[in-house]
Amino acid sequence: EQWVGANNYKRGDGTLAYFFSIEDMTAKAVAAGFEVETCEYCCTTTVNVARKLKLRRVFISVVLRRPAAAAATEAVHEAVAC
Repeated sequence: EQWVGANNYKRGDGTLAYFFSIEDMTAKAVAAGFEVETCEYCCTTTVNVARKLKLRRVFISVVLRRPAAAAATEAVHEAVAC
């Protein structure tokens, strides 16, 4: 079996892939101090013409923003450092 955890998958070459849900990604971003503007699934299809394969991929597209208070504090620290 290739699944080594609830969201961890072991590839054939031995590397690991972690699968995030939108809720998980949003929670991690908020815990790191970011504001989440958008967090949505992005579905694409890659075609391998030589092998005649269609590979469906799902990514999470996230736009994050630093909170205004943190950005203002950084600007003050940069001005003092000059």
